[in-house]
Amino acid sequence: MKFKKRKMLAAIAACALMAGTIPVCINVYGTSPAAISAESEDAEMKRLLTLVKSRVTVPEELSEFSFSKEGKGAAIYYSFHWNTKDGVSPVKALDISASGESIISYNYYSSDRKYSGEPAFGKMTEAQLTEKAAAFIKMLNPNFGDAFKLDNFNATLRGRNASFSIVRTEQGSNAFSNSGSIALNKDTGEIESFNMTWWDKAAFSDISKAGSLDDMKKFYKAGTTPELVYTVNYNEDKKAYLPALVYIIKSDKYYDLLTGSESAYAAELKANNDKNNVISENYGGVYITECDDAVVLESPTVAKGEGGVTFTPEELKAMEEENGLISKKKAEEIVRADKLLPVANAPEGVTMTMRNARLVKNDERSLRSGYTWIMSFSGKYSDGNEVSAYVNLDAKTGEILSLSSWDGNFKPVTDTKAAAAAADTAFKHLMGDKAAEYKLHDTNEWGNERNKRITYTYARYVNGVRVTTDDVSINVDGKGITEFSSAYHNVEFPSAEAVGAEKAFDGLFAANEFNSGFMGFRTMDGKAHTYPVFYLTGNYYINAKTGVQCRYDGTALDVKEAGYTDISDHWCKKYAEKLLEYNIYINSDDGKLLPNNAISRKELEELISRVYGDVIPYKMAADSEAASKAPVTYRDAVKMYVEYAGGDDFAKYTGIYKSPFKDVPESDADVGYFALAYGAGFAVPNKDGGITPDSLVSRGMILYMLYNSLN
Repeated sequence: MKFKKRKMLAAIAACALMAGTIPVCINVYGTSPAAISAESEDAEMKRLLTLVKSRVTVPEELSEFSFSKEGKGAAIYYSFHWNTKDGVSPVKALDISASGESIISYNYYSSDRKYSGEPAFGKMTEAQLTEKAAAFIKMLNPNFGDAFKLDNFNATLRGRNASFSIVRTEQGSNAFSNSGSIALNKDTGEIESFNMTWWDKAAFSDISKAGSLDDMKKFYKAGTTPELVYTVNYNEDKKAYLPALVYIIKSDKYYDLLTGSESAYAAELKANNDKNNVISENYGGVYITECDDAVVLESPTVAKGEGGVTFTPEELKAMEEENGLISKKKAEEIVRADKLLPVANAPEGVTMTMRNARLVKNDERSLRSGYTWIMSFSGKYSDGNEVSAYVNLDAKTGEILSLSSWDGNFKPVTDTKAAAAAADTAFKHLMGDKAAEYKLHDTNEWGNERNKRITYTYARYVNGVRVTTDDVSINVDGKGITEFSSAYHNVEFPSAEAVGAEKAFDGLFAANEFNSGFMGFRTMDGKAHTYPVFYLTGNYYINAKTGVQCRYDGTALDVKEAGYTDISDHWCKKYAEKLLEYNIYINSDDGKLLPNNAISRKELEELISRVYGDVIPYKMAADSEAASKAPVTYRDAVKMYVEYAGGDDFAKYTGIYKSPFKDVPESDADVGYFALAYGAGFAVPNKDGGITPDSLVSRGMILYMLYNSLN
């Protein structure tokens, strides 16, 4: 028998009357560094190696050395690699890259840096790690001075490291295009890795006369329009699709920090990218340069069915007779009779043969109940090139649900009007009465003249509002329709009454700050082009009924994103906020912890699973909604904790445990659970020496108990 968690091993050792041999497994993480050796060294290599060794002491045992040279345009960097000789233990390696006047990456590995995998807080505080990280960066790069800041502290209970993002600062503002990250051992502060983009001799405009926050809001609102939309999303608790009315505020604009007009940054970056004149700042593991998304032509994929259950011929026959489902023969006839599909409209001389047909039951997440026929067809030209088509068909109604096809003798679109007409005809034919709820929303031509195709997207509208989750997509090539997919949620939508665009902006600004500082790029000659900007790029969602920022599905941002709103004076604040740093929290729709309320079974399961990351193994009652909302006692809590930590089998032994609580006798059937939870630091006696095992546990108290177990 082997425990999953080493803390539980310690708990057993502390509480058990009998001792035994317990196997322990230790995972050691490492790397397999590779480098490219060069026969000759040039002046730049010597200069950079000198720079590195003047700032970093390379341990003597790292006697093996090699290097590589990479880069683009004027951005050349060298990577130096040191490691121990083969057969030497522990295995150690050091990789450092340098360019210009800066060390741009640092990675150190030693096989004796052991990690137990036990969930625990780091022994060093965020403030201590911040100090360590800043000092190390200054040692590596004294040329940085104080012109950088550390942000976005991130640590996990199960991980070895804590990390920060790094950004260059100029005139007190962020120079976003010069950024990176640093990772440290959360217990010792040892540096694990560092990477950073830094432009030597970059010039930055004077921003002392930058506009005010009110100016930023004014210009942002003038260039951005909130869109009122419906979204439909699957709710795990209710096992159903639920609609929501939200505003989407979408922006990809950068505004000039001095004038408020749209910045030239994005346009000039694109112009230089088009001329292949931008240095991609991705050396040393850093990606900075922003490029337009490239169109990727992918091979056709088989249309996948909803669900995955396959039935025997006998089962199919029974279901057809019982449920009135369309037979395989009838399904094939429907597909072959539809002249808009490539099966019936096969190229001349090509015979399309049905290769496979499966009837699958749609799962609970499917937009449709019942069954779907998934069919594949293929044929060949005389020259051997293949034609294939995959069709999904509703087994109850015969409705075509999706199409994906491939033609080896491809023909590009040459007549866009004919392509648009073909798409419109197919759309009306395949969507039937539902087509009246849709409008053409977007047309996207892709590929070059030799493989040009067009995708037509139709959006559904309800109450005059677009339903973003209900699109119809049709692909057309020079021969006709090649792909079709659709979404239609049969739900009752709320009214389109909303708070208005001005309130939507208020909700956005209440939850987000503008990024302001400098963006930029380097051209192939090594010149840095910098732009003073402010921006809020990306997609933001505002609940259209309340005006508060929300998720895509209209639900409130969780505690992880917004923090607790009701514990400023509560005794549990210290423990709740420490756990929140490590992404351990009790979620709520309004951000309130309600620390004095009893915690429910479901909430406790979710909380402990965030610590251990395992599949929930413990069930206190039937899996019903009422049971999941039932309040939890201390007895329930310690049993759940011990089972998660891997000690359930041991806790069931009788006659070997002493009870650490006055009100839990050693004859109690659960004494082993209480003893192990006490040994792990999870269960703590009250001032009277008891634990009141069958009383309810508050939400604040359970956070305190978890905090203790992780220290």
